[in-house]
Amino acid sequence: MFHYMTVANINHDIIHNLLPKIPKVDLVVAIPRDGILAGILVSLYRNIPFCTIDEFCNGKISLPGIKHRKAKDFNTSLNNILVIDDMCA
Repeated sequence: MFHYMTVANINHDIIHNLLPKIPKVDLVVAIPRDGILAGILVSLYRNIPFCTIDEFCNGKISLPGIKHRKAKDFNTSLNNILVIDDMCA
């Protein structure tokens, strides 16, 4: 049996259950399709740069903030990276 969640459910879970458990991170990396929504929400709430795993491998990230959708080369050292995927087994 499948249990479907609305965006409001996901948003509530991220704010109340996930964000308090996330330590200080320098970058949020999301697995395409499955982790994009959760990754973008965490990035926006914490004002952390965001990218997909493919962009990360190519060295392109989006900067946080109002104009954060402009990708550019990211050459700052990253100590803590959060990888998000919403699938579980």
